Amino acid sequence: MLKHRMVLAAGVVVVVGLICIGPAISQPRDEGAGDRTTRPRFDLAVIRQAMLDRMKEPLGASDEEWKALGPKVEKVMTLAFESRGMGRGFGRTGRGGSDRPAPEAQTETAKAAQALSKLLENKDAKTEDIKPALQALRDARAKAKADLEKAQKDLREILTVRQEAQLVMMSLLE
Repeated sequence: MLKHRMVLAAGVVVVVGLICIGPAISQPRDEGAGDRTTRPRFDLAVIRQAMLDRMKEPLGASDEEWKALGPKVEKVMTLAFESRGMGRGFGRTGRGGSDRPAPEAQTETAKAAQALSKLLENKDAKTEDIKPALQALRDARAKAKADLEKAQKDLREILTVRQEAQLVMMSLLE
């Protein structure tokens, strides 16, 4: 009986593995890049939506409550990423990602980071060119941080204490 259960459990693991791995293997490859340099493309909208969907349950929000909470949580999440330098375009620092297409809608922080990154790729870039680009990035991050603080305040106004505590644990509120 124990052996039968072990074989059944192993079979379930294999089936679940195939279900999870199958879609990843069947993804089309980028023809121009070659097999070794092809990276999977991640749809940030899908990832963001999955994160939002997973937040609804720990917050204990009904469908009706989520209609009010969801957009505010999404705004806070987006601004939190942006203020930490993780808005669209994040990671394009000249380390092999410059051949990727530009994101559809870059934030001001991402645009400023991309401009500074492009300058820094040039080893001969002058200090007088780098300083304003660096200041532009700092200004964009400061604005994103101020926008984040306002969005967090707006969100707190409609949360229960339990929901606020959950969002603090998720690092969306301080």
